[in-house]
Amino acid sequence: MTYPIQLEPLYLVLEYILIFALNILTMRALEFKTRIKNNQIQIPAGVQSELKMNLDKDIRVIVLLDDSDKYDDLAFQETTSAQFLKGYDDSDSIYDN
Repeated sequence: MTYPIQLEPLYLVLEYILIFALNILTMRALEFKTRIKNNQIQIPAGVQSELKMNLDKDIRVIVLLDDSDKYDDLAFQETTSAQFLKGYDDSDSIYDN
């Protein structure tokens, strides 16, 4: 199954990866899963305590959103289109108008 690739967003991702790679030696990552509630990102207690121990330091925040449902919808649409067109014959074109 193939997915269409838009190059411009891909270039942006690659640019961010390059910038991140250049700074990785000077930074440490704290990773956690959470939800956005009331327009706020909930930070787990363990991460909060780590942040409190590093007050007045520069940080970089990267937010990754789960878009898997969009790709599932796209895959479903591609599959149903392909299956539908398998039953289409050139002689069926008289019904297209």
